[in-house]
Amino acid sequence: MTTQTVSTSGSGLVFHNTYTANCSQQYINCIVAAEQQLERLWTNSVTINITFDEVAKGTNDFLATNSWTSWVNVNYTPIEECASGG
Repeated sequence: MTTQTVSTSGSGLVFHNTYTANCSQQYINCIVAAEQQLERLWTNSVTINITFDEVAKGTNDFLATNSWTSWVNVNYTPIEECASGG
């Protein structure tokens, strides 16, 4: 496994990434580019630890899937009200 810290100066968002041996450099480059984009939008101090494992799922017409067994529903109404001054 390979580890990497992605942190952009001026951002409070920090990613501690761990990659399995299955992860190609192209896959890692895409992850880092996405994280850097998020860091440009985030100023609060948050550290996120993530492990990535690139796995070919075949060619069943699905571009991306996940294997999460649970999820969290989030209601953004309070944030929207705060942002609009309401």
